[in-house]
Amino acid sequence: MTRLRAIGLIALLGVAELGALGAAPRARADEPNPERARALFGRATQALQAGRFAEARDLLRQSLALFPMAATAFNLAVALRGTGETLEATALFERLLGGEHGALTADRRAEIAELLRATRSEIATLRVEVEGARRVDVRVDGELVGTIDDGGRLRRRVDAGRHVVLASAEGMVTIEERVSVERGRVARVALRMQPRPDAIGTLSLAAADGESDVEIVGVARAAGRLERRLVAGEYTVRVSNAHGRREQRVIVHAGRAIRWTLEPPEAALGPWPWVAIGAAVVVGATAVTVLVATGSDAEPVVDPVFGLVETLRP
Repeated sequence: MTRLRAIGLIALLGVAELGALGAAPRARADEPNPERARALFGRATQALQAGRFAEARDLLRQSLALFPMAATAFNLAVALRGTGETLEATALFERLLGGEHGALTADRRAEIAELLRATRSEIATLRVEVEGARRVDVRVDGELVGTIDDGGRLRRRVDAGRHVVLASAEGMVTIEERVSVERGRVARVALRMQPRPDAIGTLSLAAADGESDVEIVGVARAAGRLERRLVAGEYTVRVSNAHGRREQRVIVHAGRAIRWTLEPPEAALGPWPWVAIGAAVVVGATAVTVLVATGSDAEPVVDPVFGLVETLRP
């Protein structure tokens, strides 16, 4: 006989003991049926003694719905533990200790507290780690359990067994991972997000002096030049050297290549003012140069292909 089976049998209450765990049964507004509840309890007791935990669980749920008793809730928690539904079993043991199903004797409280500690130790955990995208929605068995960024992680308490972990983000290929985890163990799920082919653009940066560091914040950094294929969206670009840094938000469009030449800070100008930035937008074989001026009096640039182009301001 396994340890779990032995604990389950010790916890059993016979039909004649129905109600012995707590005070008088609580009345229900939806026509309680104590006789039917007692019959179901008796059948569940036989199933539980035989180790048929799933059958006992179903019968006890029906009995508890018809006539709520501490004895029924207690045996239901034992059956749930037997089927591996440790999260629900834990919650039910906690409600029993909280008095939801009636008052308990000191001996019964001690027995339930011991079973609760043992059941908690059998709860499994999924540790999900994600790389390659921002704002990744993580679902476990269809339920949204959290949203994490590139390099982030989350932990999810689950029943032992097989689970489906799904990760999705805008512009990325959805990943579905099936994982098994044992009672009381932790299973690591490492997911690497990949962009959808139809949602990719290219962003190229160059420092005007060819030496200063250029950076796509949160993505990559390099000296002088940097090019990356990115999911379409808004990004922060930065140029920096010993005199300071400058940064600006840019938009990457799917199917387009965007080039920015960044003027690094100079000691005489201080660390923060913007100076001229050049950009070229390549769509297919057509290259269009957009000049960006500084100063509050700068006029918008009229481009022969795109029309009016908004001027960046300091």
